[in-house]
Amino acid sequence: MQENDHACTIAASLVKPALQPSVSRVEVTAHNLLSRAADGDAFDLIDDFALPLVTACLSEVLGIPHGDSARFADLCAVMGRSVGGRPSARQAEELHDANEDLEALLIRLQRERRKHPGGDLISRLTAARRGRTPEHDPDRLLGHVRQWERRENPDAGTTGWPSTAPARLNLEEIIEACKELIVSGLDIAVNLIGNAVAALAAYPDQWQMLKAAPQLADKAAEETLRFDPPRQFILRIASERIELAGHTVPSGSRVLVMLAAAHRDPDQFPDPARFDITRTSGPRHLAVSGAMGLESSLARLTGEIALRTLASRLPELRMAGQAVRRPGGAVRGFIQLPLRAWAAPMGC
Repeated sequence: MQENDHACTIAASLVKPALQPSVSRVEVTAHNLLSRAADGDAFDLIDDFALPLVTACLSEVLGIPHGDSARFADLCAVMGRSVGGRPSARQAEELHDANEDLEALLIRLQRERRKHPGGDLISRLTAARRGRTPEHDPDRLLGHVRQWERRENPDAGTTGWPSTAPARLNLEEIIEACKELIVSGLDIAVNLIGNAVAALAAYPDQWQMLKAAPQLADKAAEETLRFDPPRQFILRIASERIELAGHTVPSGSRVLVMLAAAHRDPDQFPDPARFDITRTSGPRHLAVSGAMGLESSLARLTGEIALRTLASRLPELRMAGQAVRRPGGAVRGFIQLPLRAWAAPMGC
């Protein structure tokens, strides 16, 4: 029932190389966003920093042209706020229109990349051939995406997916993978940044440590995925019959995995209720493996840039009002997280 680790390998082999050449541009975006935030009395971490930063990161990964960047940002803004609670009729219509517009944009870009490929994810998927080495095999990426879909919606079945695939990925497969990265990437990455800052506010000693050593930003992002993961639980299907804690789990059974509870297991994580960005002991936590590997890869890269920039550019931060959590339990994060840039240290 343990998820295969190859999803993380796929994410590293496809997403990271597509983003790595653009890291400096994403960092410039982070600095510019914080410069505008520092000019005011207070700013909202989610709307003014996390969401536009993750959108910029996605834009670089997918190679969104400059002329489409504003529209892409608008689409991401709609999708990034769509999780949690029941949307109104107007919000549902906006989300439907955004999905259609996004699909049309991705189809157009895929056709362009067939003629003029680059280093972005769409180009890599368009040019990829099946049957390559395991860490670069696009079949495994699409297998991961379909597996995630079946486990989120076990009744969906596999209709429409041929058992014998052609040499190259088709248009539907490429669009599926890109949309999955955008939608789930926004959920995880934006809320990772918000949850990390909230944890740093609750543990001022950790904020002081990060200010003194911004290179700990990657460890702060990893610890947030353990301490307060955006996805608190995930649905899985048992691939075989097993015995677990004195109970039999038949093959094919639906299993709700409580990530947040597993990450607070004192037998696995010493002092599990403490947020510790220097944590080195304990096993690899569950939020970065299996079906969320693709999205978590993007979230970790963006989260690291966000936290490093916050610590270096705005070392004197504090909460500036009441934080508002997202409704519902599917994704844990914030709708609003107001901060003041220069008034007093974080946590005051």
